[in-house]
Amino acid sequence: MSAALPAAARPPVPERLRFGRFELQAAQHRLLVDGQPATLGSRALDLLAVLATEPDRLISKGELLDRVWPGLVVEEANLHVQISNLRKVLGGELIATVPGRGYRFTGEPQSVPGTTPAAAAPAAAAASAASASAPAVAPAAATSRLFGRADDRRHLTAALLQPGCVTLVGPAGVGKTSLAREAVPAWNGPAVWADLAQLTDASQLPATLARAAGATTGDGDPHRMAVEALQGPQQLLVLDNAEHLVDACAQLVTRLLQDLPRLHLLVTSQLPLQVAGERVQRLQPLPPRLPPPGSDAGWGDGAVGLLVERIVAADHRIPLGPQALPLLQAVCEQLDGLPLALEMAAARVPLLGLQGVHDGLAQRFALLSGGLRSASQRHRTLHQALDWSYGLLTSEEQRLFRGLGQFAGPFTLDQAVALMAPQDKAPAAPDADRWVLIDRLAVLVDRSLVTTSGADAAAPRYGLLETMRAYAREQLAAQGEQAALHRRHAQTMQAQLDAVVPRDPAGVTALMADVQAAVLWAGVHDWPLAVALTTRASNRGTFTTWRITASQWMEALEPRMRSDAGQALPVAVQTGWWTEHARGLVMRTHARAVEVAQHTCDLARRHDHPDLVWGLVALVRALADPGPTLDAACAELQALMEAHPEWSVRVRLAAAGALGAAADRRDNRPARLVARRRELALAREAGNPHLVDTVESNVVAALVDNDQLDDALAMARPLVQRLSGTGSANLPWAWNGLLSTLQRLGRQQEVRQLLPQALADVQPMGDAWLLQKQLAWLVACEGHHALAARLTGHLQALFEASNMDPVHQREHLAEVLLELQPAMSDAQRERLAAEGRGWTLTQAQAAALNPG
Repeated sequence: MSAALPAAARPPVPERLRFGRFELQAAQHRLLVDGQPATLGSRALDLLAVLATEPDRLISKGELLDRVWPGLVVEEANLHVQISNLRKVLGGELIATVPGRGYRFTGEPQSVPGTTPAAAAPAAAAASAASASAPAVAPAAATSRLFGRADDRRHLTAALLQPGCVTLVGPAGVGKTSLAREAVPAWNGPAVWADLAQLTDASQLPATLARAAGATTGDGDPHRMAVEALQGPQQLLVLDNAEHLVDACAQLVTRLLQDLPRLHLLVTSQLPLQVAGERVQRLQPLPPRLPPPGSDAGWGDGAVGLLVERIVAADHRIPLGPQALPLLQAVCEQLDGLPLALEMAAARVPLLGLQGVHDGLAQRFALLSGGLRSASQRHRTLHQALDWSYGLLTSEEQRLFRGLGQFAGPFTLDQAVALMAPQDKAPAAPDADRWVLIDRLAVLVDRSLVTTSGADAAAPRYGLLETMRAYAREQLAAQGEQAALHRRHAQTMQAQLDAVVPRDPAGVTALMADVQAAVLWAGVHDWPLAVALTTRASNRGTFTTWRITASQWMEALEPRMRSDAGQALPVAVQTGWWTEHARGLVMRTHARAVEVAQHTCDLARRHDHPDLVWGLVALVRALADPGPTLDAACAELQALMEAHPEWSVRVRLAAAGALGAAADRRDNRPARLVARRRELALAREAGNPHLVDTVESNVVAALVDNDQLDDALAMARPLVQRLSGTGSANLPWAWNGLLSTLQRLGRQQEVRQLLPQALADVQPMGDAWLLQKQLAWLVACEGHHALAARLTGHLQALFEASNMDPVHQREHLAEVLLELQPAMSDAQRERLAAEGRGWTLTQAQAAALNPG
């Protein structure tokens, strides 16, 4: 082992040493990386000065402790922490470890010509301490624009006018420090900035604060020195990055405000200090905040504006026209509007392109690793920023955070309890477990790792930003907990579907993102659970926008249901699944609806199962043409109902609806109206408002077919008003009935006025083709025959994409074609229709809304 050199024999530290991309400026006590200052604490810089001044010499741990911490008794762990901090900046090659002995600098530092040697490292530290005797000021405000924070800045400025503590709270990377930097230059008085990020122990707080305030630290009480330095009116103290020392900071702030009641304090932290009089200002991620159409406000001052500015700053040659907006918005949405993540994504665009960045966000932590060199070490990559936040949690809080990442969307407290209950207990945890979880969840919310909404409601909902969710799932995989949590999550979703009010749109819609994740997992890992989930999801999703998606899940499972594995399931499970599958295909007017409904009936007959009634209901509705098959199905259904007068109103209602549909197939319009009115009476008797809504739209259609237009209008208007804004999947049909009635009444102008609202209401649904049919009919009636013909082609493409039965296609096009027959030949219409087949939904609607 190399012996420690006596102080007199040690080489002096040059004022400036260069090695590769780095330059150590001992006199200024800083390290430059590619010309930009690195974020390193004074001990790390002293340590680097000692090592770099004597390259290739093995310096023992004891000597390093003596030279970097002279006169102090410190743990060897402090040396390890500072070596680690240096390696994060320098890389792992420049400082070699000799296990059990010490460290050696392996680079080739060169003294910059013209510089004079400085004192050795402790003397350099003393010189830097002298330069630090002036109060610390905030890091320079960013030269780029601070996006989307005008309201937050005004709020903060107003809050700081009053003495006391204001705490900026938000998740990692949301821009707390950036906003604080903006507040300091506008402050009308002296300001002191203390960055706490590099502190590793609460005992360092008083001395750090004293140095930041300009006090000369010595043998005195550093807290008292800081208090003396902060005397005076309009004094602002900023404590930046307080979350890892939150308890100590809370005590410090309490003492400061007792000693200096006129002090203005600004703290940035991932969670509140929870001290008396604290005013918390939470920073949210940036919204898109696009400017109004036609304005000259560029890309706006939200997340999209920030992303665009940073992309252009990285390479001004990148074309970003209006066509890039969907991709820009998608990237912003995937990154939750977090400024740190957006800046890192922008830095990758010159290399990967905007599409490449969008696609690469599936591996966001590998992609987003290009932070600014001027950023703090923990903000150099998105992963480091989250490592910092995650590391501040207890092991049980970490476990809860990992588990909550399993949710695909917002969740309730009961869902969290069910998911995280101990595995040897029932899904509903005892009260003791529940309250423990509530306390841990409160910590995650306070630390901005979990968001909350609906705080005024009886049951608030919680959620994770996509970035947080991705990190939580990564940690889940690292702990080997994925399989158990996947199963628990799927079981929880099954229980939630069982508990939700049947066919309640809001309740079901709130669950479906998580149900989808559960179905995807169960389809591979737990076949019976996948069957149970899809059966319940289809049934519960009837009156939601998810009904088509649920039907598609069942389509994907059908081959296995026909296999030995499916036939080995209990009969009740099989018939329940096939019934729902048939019903879903009927609602989609799918070309295979008849085949699946017949299979359902055959299965139920073979096992003499009461689900036969539901198979017959689906079969009657699926048969598009009158004839012996329809007659036989209707007769069997009618006989079954007569044999079971004890069956519920719900069953009788379904049968009446199917028989009404059969009357429609036979073009018996009076019979259809009678059946629909009977169906409505049963729906009201059942007391299910969603069924009433559905049947009322059927009654409107029957009234229109029977030319009872005034009665149809009297029912259609309030139905649309009642359903607008509810998310009901019946809304497209309600609009279809109202617009059809108005068209039959010749009130085309009113139809034109209502169409924008109708399209806006229907856009999120899976039945947009209904109003596309209305658009085609309207423009044909108005004499825009060429456009109407093109729209028929667009409609046919929509029908084919959804596998709609050709018979139903003809039915829905019949009225449009009837209007076009006098105006053009079939060959002309088909040529124009071919042009419209390539139109998107947006193009077709834009053309129909502006046919001029």
